[in-house]
Amino acid sequence: MDMLKKGTVSELPDDVLDAALDESLAFTFQRRFGGKDASDMNKFAADTIKYIHNYGLTTIIPFPRYLASQAKFISDYTGLTILRRGIKDTTTEESAKFMTGALMFGGLYMTQKENIAKGLEWFEVEGEDGKVYDGQAAFGPLSAHVYAANYSCTTYGRCAC
Repeated sequence: MDMLKKGTVSELPDDVLDAALDESLAFTFQRRFGGKDASDMNKFAADTIKYIHNYGLTTIIPFPRYLASQAKFISDYTGLTILRRGIKDTTTEESAKFMTGALMFGGLYMTQKENIAKGLEWFEVEGEDGKVYDGQAAFGPLSAHVYAANYSCTTYGRCAC
């Protein structure tokens, strides 16, 4: 922030700016796919996004980069990335994302256990006002975790169903 005040942002190294941009794009589910060091899966996502844009398929599949970013989020936070690459090739960041996802899943499992006891569907949330709302839009890419937690609870758990 100090560099903004001083007007010296142009002195920041390119790798710092690129990392900041990539992080902001990932946070908003607008990450860039492809590039020279990208994995085959990442390059395939970039090619698919380009194809969708170039052939006007955005009328059928709007916001393909957003959808691909959500798929990356789901892969990272459910452990699919680790399964795909293998434990030996996993980075510390990938492991941390998986552990974060596992903790989120645990909390969601307990929440779904309570919701099932109240007769709510997997996507329903009870507001502070006592009304039931459809929470799918708020869940975003976390919907996969919410659904899996509900499924696990109803199938394998000891829920008061």
